[in-house]
Amino acid sequence: GGGFQEVIDDAMADTGKIAKLVFCSGKIYYDLLAEKEKLNSENIALIRIEQLYPFPEKQLLTLTEKYKNAKTYIWAQEEPANMGAWDFVRKMLSTKLNIKHIARPAVRPVAVLQRVLSNSIKFVSKKLLIKFSKNAFVLF
Repeated sequence: GGGFQEVIDDAMADTGKIAKLVFCSGKIYYDLLAEKEKLNSENIALIRIEQLYPFPEKQLLTLTEKYKNAKTYIWAQEEPANMGAWDFVRKMLSTKLNIKHIARPAVRPVAVLQRVLSNSIKFVSKKLLIKFSKNAFVLF
């Protein structure tokens, strides 16, 4: 059906090959997908969370069971680490999963926010590009 889905699984993922689950929300998904396809990375599944509240914990945990070989769980966001959904996602999942994050470093001055956000997608995509190409994640 064409109805709304709170969580969208990676339709192209071969469950047996997946070692890393990358959760994200919003338009960054398309940048991550482009990098994944460019690098022909078969060990990463991109999971889109379309609704953060109420948090779809049961659906996400069901997906982690589906990808039994996945040992790394990552939240990727274009916003700096101290903005966006990371704190919320971490609070919701950290007791169930050892979830890490990839985001821009935290920022303080609101005046630089627009410049930071305009460069965020490039930064996170580049960070994941390096990680995809090395087939390993170095998280911060």
